Amino acid sequence: MTANPSPRPAPRGNLVTLGLVQVVVAVTGIAIQIGLARFLGDDGYGSFKFLATLAGLLGFLADFSIPVLLARQVARAPENAAERLGTGLTAIALLAAPPILLTAAYAWLVDGRPDVVIAAFAAGATMGALATQGIGESIFQGLRRMRPLLWANLAGRLVYLGGTVWLLWLGWGVFGAFVAMAAGPLAAAAILLAAFRRQVGPPRSQGLAGAARLIRDGLPFGLHRAFMGAYLAGDVLVIQWFCTDAELGAYGAAALFLVQIPLAQVLIKAIYPTLSQAISRPDDAGAELGLAVRLLLVASLPIAVGGAMVAPELIALLFGPDFGAAVPLLVVLLPVLPLRFVNLTTGAALSALDRQPRRTRAILVIASFNLILNVLMVPYWGALGAAIATVIAEVALLIWLGTALTGAVHGVGWLSGVWRSLPGLLAMAGIVWLTGAAHVGVQIAAGAAVFAAAAWLMRAVTGEDLRRLLRL
Repeated sequence: MTANPSPRPAPRGNLVTLGLVQVVVAVTGIAIQIGLARFLGDDGYGSFKFLATLAGLLGFLADFSIPVLLARQVARAPENAAERLGTGLTAIALLAAPPILLTAAYAWLVDGRPDVVIAAFAAGATMGALATQGIGESIFQGLRRMRPLLWANLAGRLVYLGGTVWLLWLGWGVFGAFVAMAAGPLAAAAILLAAFRRQVGPPRSQGLAGAARLIRDGLPFGLHRAFMGAYLAGDVLVIQWFCTDAELGAYGAAALFLVQIPLAQVLIKAIYPTLSQAISRPDDAGAELGLAVRLLLVASLPIAVGGAMVAPELIALLFGPDFGAAVPLLVVLLPVLPLRFVNLTTGAALSALDRQPRRTRAILVIASFNLILNVLMVPYWGALGAAIATVIAEVALLIWLGTALTGAVHGVGWLSGVWRSLPGLLAMAGIVWLTGAAHVGVQIAAGAAVFAAAAWLMRAVTGEDLRRLLRL
């Protein structure tokens, strides 16, 4: 079979485009989650959070993390992009049904309420929709052509946002929220496919045999996705076993600040192709990883510190008085943000540098450890116990992943972002305290301005950093 001609060279400015994509995703995601919390209340939002987490846990069955594998393959052999896209879509079609059926079955066994079980079918379907979009995004990521991702995500999020408002207005409740959640990625996938046809050509599939091989090759990535899903979902499922829907809703509101920050995914997607190509150059790989780790720490540490200082006002502003129980949970969970940023980036480096089995083993062990901690702590301390367990598990994962990279990268400078951020964090804390009588928005703006100025003076972020980012 003759391969497609190599696509034209990738343009610069991919990081800017990815940043815009993630801003679109984050802003609409936060708006929808806050709207759902306010419209459904803490009980209804707790049911939504339970089903979303359950579907996410089983979501590895919808794609086996094939998009991660495809991005690496296309980065190394862009002339095979059409074949990779077609075969990837075939594989996703084969994998679509199990997460739907398993999500509904678990909801029926554990909850049993008819409306929750019906909504579970739609929740499971969102995983197949997201997997379909993920295949298209991975191909363009491997080609280092990110602009189609912006327009696809913009259209998809508009469909998601508009569909959510419309279906909630019609009275579809939690079920309608998941129907809209599935419609958005399908719209984005259609736009990505059209863009690929225009820029590269029609996709070609290797058929069922090729799809089966792709699923088999993606097994290590799929296992990692499964273990990561168990790690991220374990706390929510244990809270659902031992606590009320209202407590689960409060935990979901606090945890929202961890999953909606787009910065980590921007840098991970931007450096992943470069890291994949630097597999035999540990100095180059270390330079790319070090830049990402330092900048993500500089971005996340002020959010963790400042967010903890204004947590009561922030929760009241975004979610209303019914979510007061989320305040202590948010204070405990915010330190997870910089830890998770570094862990996500380090894990992506392991995948890019052909050390995926090490990443998978780490997630398996830490997911099991986290589940044990939750089972021991949640019955006594409720959702607060789950938050403490999450912090402990993230620290353990940080140590494991950093050790697993030994020899593959040189000169990362893991703590550079911490030391360079420290003066700015102290100055920011001072200004937030001094403006304590002001509106929380004023506190955040003042704190952010002071930290940004201090970070620039301490060379936590430099002009050369910005130029390197724009070259990605």
